[in-house]
Amino acid sequence: MKSYSEENNMQYKDEIRKNMQIIAEIKEKYGLDSSDIKRHLEEMEEFRVTSPVIGNFSTGKSSLINAILEKSLLSVDITPETAVPTEIYYGKNRAYQHFGGKIKEYGMEELPLKDLNVRNTDFVRIEYECDFLREIPTVKIVDLPGFDTSIELHNKAIDQYLPNSLAYLLVVSSDEPVLKESIADLLKELKIHKIPVYLIITKCKRLSQDDLMACKNLLQSLVKGILEVDEVKCACVESVGNIQVEEVKEFLREIQQKTAEIFDYKYLQILRKSAKFVEVYILDRIDKKDLSTSELEQEKEKLEKEIQDAMNRIDKEMQGFDSQTDECIEAVKDRIRKDLEEALDVIAVLVRNGNDISERVNGIVRNAVAISVKAEFEPRLHKYMQNISDVIQVDTPYSEEMRIQFNKMFGDNIIKSIFTTAAPIVMAAIGVAIAGPILAVIGGILGAFADVAFNITNERKKERQAKKAAKQIIEKVAETAAETVELGIREYVVNVNTEIKSKILKHQRVLEKSLEDIKTMLDLEEYEKSQEIAKLENDLQAIRKLMTIEEM
Repeated sequence: MKSYSEENNMQYKDEIRKNMQIIAEIKEKYGLDSSDIKRHLEEMEEFRVTSPVIGNFSTGKSSLINAILEKSLLSVDITPETAVPTEIYYGKNRAYQHFGGKIKEYGMEELPLKDLNVRNTDFVRIEYECDFLREIPTVKIVDLPGFDTSIELHNKAIDQYLPNSLAYLLVVSSDEPVLKESIADLLKELKIHKIPVYLIITKCKRLSQDDLMACKNLLQSLVKGILEVDEVKCACVESVGNIQVEEVKEFLREIQQKTAEIFDYKYLQILRKSAKFVEVYILDRIDKKDLSTSELEQEKEKLEKEIQDAMNRIDKEMQGFDSQTDECIEAVKDRIRKDLEEALDVIAVLVRNGNDISERVNGIVRNAVAISVKAEFEPRLHKYMQNISDVIQVDTPYSEEMRIQFNKMFGDNIIKSIFTTAAPIVMAAIGVAIAGPILAVIGGILGAFADVAFNITNERKKERQAKKAAKQIIEKVAETAAETVELGIREYVVNVNTEIKSKILKHQRVLEKSLEDIKTMLDLEEYEKSQEIAKLENDLQAIRKLMTIEEM
């Protein structure tokens, strides 16, 4: 049974949906494009944020999730080869296997799925109807493969889910209370993006109360140190038998509450923005209802000139940002090379001893890219978006004060819609693309080193050869990563610029439609014209009423 607050929240969401449908109907009445609202209405039904469950292999992640669901939907008898990402959320008891763009459906009776591996499955998606998932309907739990399985899975786990993640659940086994390098690297990246982490310690019954408390204090201290936060919430659970997971459920309820707030804010802003465009259209028609045909032509020419002037100013800003993008890319490249060079001695020792250096190098590159994108690219992007907002000054049928408010809202909307997820999206474009080339570079050079080192008996000579190989790795990895970073950032900038111009042209089309409809109204009889104006004024009041809905 829903609590009062949950029922209240559902009613609020229903009100947003209903109001958006009304706006769509008013748009269609006047021949305005309503496809954006219909798209948002569809998105609302699928809206979820992810909560990835991460940890090393065999820490009890799948058993923990099965206990939360009170049903064995996930296989616990897996190997690193058969571990694939699995998404679980509230739904109508269906499971899907995704691979290469194809989807295969399964019934719940076929779970847990067997014979899956990274060669035949990209990820699995499970919709499950149970009491607890009903409590967290907009949270998607993601069971990720152990981070010590492969670098590609490590990068995919971050890049595929980070842009839409609200919090991560870190699972560590009490019989190995350490943070391995791959986990530490991930936490460093989450710190950059300010993503919170909940800590879950499994297999706790194996320890005495004193040992468990020491283990908990140690792990909390390690996680807090890397994230540089004052508090990390922690739950201790068993991994077999009657697993008590109420503390973990509370973590997920907290995430659900934040998710609801994000949903409300996001779609309320979309509702207000959509209503504002309709309001502009209606006000423009009412404001210019008495103009002649020649005066309407003059208004159209004025609008086209304003839009063209705005586009020219935007083009100028874009050119300036292009040069800043070049500077940013060079800064990111320099950071990658600098961080790799600082690790030269460590990498050389690992090469000399025959250790796998892929994880270490991948972590250095990802951390360098994440930090420099956050420090170098995001501030430039924010300034650029602010400049774009300042140059967008389009005439509207308002008083001077309201015109300023509208242009500010229009500009702020562009900034918020584009800028808020800049760093995670850039990293998502770059991260997975980095792993493959890096592994190829490292494999080739280490193979050559092994062939040479096999015939070297002098230890000093072998060390020099290892250092030479380490330098080659750093040079090639820095070069490969730099190319990927440049492509990723430039692609993101192109998408940003395309979206900016798209929003300007959308506003232009609304005002042009208004002028065309006013022309049509000139041929109406006076009575018909008054009826049309009355209809416009009624819809204007309806639109303004829809815009008064407050945040929950």
